[in-house]
Amino acid sequence: MHDTLMRPHNPQIAGHWRTEQVWTGGGRLGPHHAVFVPPHYSRVSKAMQDLIEFMDRDDIPVMVQAAIAHAQFETIHPFADGNGRTGRALIHSLLRAKGLTRSVTFPVSAGLLTDVDSYFAALTSYRSGDPRAIIARLIDASFTAVSNGRTLVHELRTIRASWDVRIQARRGANVWRSTEVLAALDAFVARAGKRRSHS
Repeated sequence: MHDTLMRPHNPQIAGHWRTEQVWTGGGRLGPHHAVFVPPHYSRVSKAMQDLIEFMDRDDIPVMVQAAIAHAQFETIHPFADGNGRTGRALIHSLLRAKGLTRSVTFPVSAGLLTDVDSYFAALTSYRSGDPRAIIARLIDASFTAVSNGRTLVHELRTIRASWDVRIQARRGANVWRSTEVLAALDAFVARAGKRRSHS
């Protein structure tokens, strides 16, 4: 997943555990004033194996498992860069693997970043031993994603219905088949979603 996300931007580190100490916040010179300092890189491989075993479990409610897995991934911070985007993609991968979602139009993980301060506070609480805040943040984000998805579906259906009025062609014409193909394209959905986000 990390390799796919990072290869276009930073192929040297794509798909490889970090081999250096990293930190978040506080500047580039050192971790002295960092907001968070993850474990030493020598512990990454074992910590990730433990996380994978946790994600394989099937005795935990899926949303709780996804929230904890995401928070633990961000705590391990296994890569030199790209941990945020990979950790958010991990949420969707887990939700899909566990059968909770089939397809996602508006990413649940994007809702985590609507209030960055609250998100970071939730991660800090998790690292202090209290997972409740990050679980609540992910659940709230999932409700937002469902609401946004329903709005997008309604808008897409409205757009598609408007074509029936605006297109002047006989019923068997290729233009009608083209509209069905166009409506199913991810690019069309993304463009409609972008239009919605700007309105």
